[in-house]
Amino acid sequence: MENNLFNKSDGISTGKVCPRCGISFTEFKRTSLVGCPVCYRFFRDQLIPSIRKVQFILQHEGKFPASTSMESRSRRRITLLRQELSEAVMTENFERAAELRDEIIELKELLETEAKL
Repeated sequence: MENNLFNKSDGISTGKVCPRCGISFTEFKRTSLVGCPVCYRFFRDQLIPSIRKVQFILQHEGKFPASTSMESRSRRRITLLRQELSEAVMTENFERAAELRDEIIELKELLETEAKL
């Protein structure tokens, strides 16, 4: 069964093959797994729209170590929310944009309150 992230309207050439590992884009679509780091650059134009559909942002953020302060986590969360807010505005999803704006305001207020203590 073909991955739901892609459809025939993507206009993807099935003959494209990574020069390093030899994986084809057809194989990537089937498994949702790239073969090597070069695949990300080689299939970039086809991957970016699909990654955005799933993650909304392109930069992998990873996890925080347990020792990370609440302030650092909140500031990082605000950065991520701003990125998602920008995407929501660009796609004219104004209801989601308003939710994100409100969450950003709440986190900023929390940070200001903690700073005063």
